[in-house]
Amino acid sequence: MISNLYNEGVQVDRSRFEIVLEALAAAALVAMFVVVGSSWGDLPDRIPTHFGPSGRPDSWGGKDSIWLLPGLGVLVYGFLSFSRGRPEWMNVPFALDKYNPEVLAILNQMLLATKASVMLVLGILTWRSVEVGLGHSAGLGMEFLPITMALIFIPMIAYLVKLSKYRLN
Repeated sequence: MISNLYNEGVQVDRSRFEIVLEALAAAALVAMFVVVGSSWGDLPDRIPTHFGPSGRPDSWGGKDSIWLLPGLGVLVYGFLSFSRGRPEWMNVPFALDKYNPEVLAILNQMLLATKASVMLVLGILTWRSVEVGLGHSAGLGMEFLPITMALIFIPMIAYLVKLSKYRLN
């Protein structure tokens, strides 16, 4: 274990893998601001604000609306960071002793994996929105939705399978 975090009486140690997940999430957040900031002067007054299932924009808004994605990233990153070490805030579809150290370690790793996944998705969405706004792309691409679903659900399912060994009767 590398570093410690102390929250409301719960000691939470971080593994190297968890530090990598945290760094990935933080890098994605910073990248959102860099992408928007470096493209700001070139963005048109109208940019995509929503994409349909096909990956093509189906709603447009003012240039300032691009900042909603990095702003959402800050909120998600902050909330998920604050949630770490607070097992009572975590919900799984079966009963667990969330204060069992092994269960707590898995829950916290699941939270970090979720944070990294969501931040990556928001980062890709920010980048592609800027690309569409600049006219370099027609949309997100057909691969965006399946990749997003995989990034979110594969880790979640994997961690729920791990946690199922600790299910209470």
